[in-house]
Amino acid sequence: MRSYDMSEHWKLVSVDGGLVTGTVWVTRKHVRPVDVTVWDGPERHSGRIVYSDGFTAFIEDGKARIPDHMIHGLAEGDVRASLVNVEAACLAAWKTIYEKGVSA
Repeated sequence: MRSYDMSEHWKLVSVDGGLVTGTVWVTRKHVRPVDVTVWDGPERHSGRIVYSDGFTAFIEDGKARIPDHMIHGLAEGDVRASLVNVEAACLAAWKTIYEKGVSA
């Protein structure tokens, strides 16, 4: 994963590998997709693209949580079907910033 400082309050993180790839927007308490693909399987033959209105993950007590009411749009079924993978990717992106001691 690579991270890019956009301001002192938020960063962009590139997520690659696994069933979730793309770019996410990371703050101290939230992770949102910018342009993320949720793949249907490890072969990556097909998947659904999720944009910024697709979901919001909350970081609480060292875990990523995406409440039902925070999943929106056409990708709703794909995000729900792969929720564990999406939450894991969000947490990994958050950790690249905040477990290194970078403050935002």
